[in-house]
Amino acid sequence: MKKRMKCPNCGRNWVFHSRPGGDHRCAYCLEQLNPNWEELEEVQEETIQEILRKLDERHRSKWTISRSLQDLAEEDPAVRERALAALDKLGMSKRQVFDRLCEELPEHDTGDMDVDQNDRRTAVALALGNLGLIEAIPHLLENLARASDRLAPAIVTALLRLQPGKYRDEVDFWGQMLRDKQQVVARHHAVTCVFRSGDQRAGGILAEVLPELLQDTDSYAAGLAIYYLGEIKEQRAISPLIRALEHKNPDIRSGAADALATLGPAALAAVPMLTKLLKCEAWPEVTKAVQHAIERIQDQPDWAKVFEDVLWSVERSHVIRELHLSSGIESLSAHGPGIAPYLISVTKSERYRPRGWPFWALVCGALANVGSDEGVAAMTDLKNDEKACKHAREYAEMALAGEWPPDSVNTRVEQPR
Repeated sequence: MKKRMKCPNCGRNWVFHSRPGGDHRCAYCLEQLNPNWEELEEVQEETIQEILRKLDERHRSKWTISRSLQDLAEEDPAVRERALAALDKLGMSKRQVFDRLCEELPEHDTGDMDVDQNDRRTAVALALGNLGLIEAIPHLLENLARASDRLAPAIVTALLRLQPGKYRDEVDFWGQMLRDKQQVVARHHAVTCVFRSGDQRAGGILAEVLPELLQDTDSYAAGLAIYYLGEIKEQRAISPLIRALEHKNPDIRSGAADALATLGPAALAAVPMLTKLLKCEAWPEVTKAVQHAIERIQDQPDWAKVFEDVLWSVERSHVIRELHLSSGIESLSAHGPGIAPYLISVTKSERYRPRGWPFWALVCGALANVGSDEGVAAMTDLKNDEKACKHAREYAEMALAGEWPPDSVNTRVEQPR
């Protein structure tokens, strides 16, 4: 390496040669010293080899530690014993191994890491369980609350190994976790893991803890439990699901109605509460879910599909004639008062959406023909709502005035050629 600098020996401004030990001299001084360059090269070579050897030993030690920590997660006791022996040979005691594992297990795992990192953390959790130190329990519980869905089962397995006899199995562990009000965040994992276990006790556990979950300020776990109860079709959950219909969160109310709908006629006890909710519910999504639940429980037709089929038959031709519209209204009215609650819910949920005039002609015409007091009240409210779309208010007013079929339909009809 050549470098232009001031010679520290003679003070001349010259081109210097680099020597071992940071001894930089100009060409004049080097000629005076007359060094043995072969000896210098040998010294440099020995130094480089020593550095490489130490780096190799350090690399081998790091690899051995990493591999041994991975082996501690294995089921085979012999493999774990060999791993501890290898770590002990490198000067790592059991306590030092424990501290190292606690450092590698994240305190906050968002689940966004790559697969290798998640696999590594899973192995660390299992290794802490196999190590057998009771001091690992608080650390594992702390990380369980923030663990990803992939890391949480490994932490539970470790906790079961560290506390034999306290829990019968994984389902029993999650069931007790659900009953622990201090573990609000971990309850999310508990609800999901109980459902995914496929155990026959899952439905009973979720039905039992649902009233407590509904009282939490965070309703996420309650929403999960309600959804899974609907998937399981757990009849023991009917009573807590009826209570969930009164929850302040509209997502909880909607989910409870959907879960009751899956139970069909078995949830007949929920109909009075569902009917009461249908009359006062302000959220359109909840209204639809409640109406669907009532239909499924009372084994009624799917009114939404019935209405859409009639609407499609009216709109399928480019020319909408009065005959098509009148027959559609008569077809809907033929179902009697049973279809009225659905049509009333439509007046609430669709009034602000850009629906065409045939849609509102069918809704208001069928409600007028059915002649229920609730239908009249719904159309009156629709007519007086200035924010509702023009066609909705227009046809509600016509139906209330008895102008049916409306003359305005004829103005839209193209006469046959």
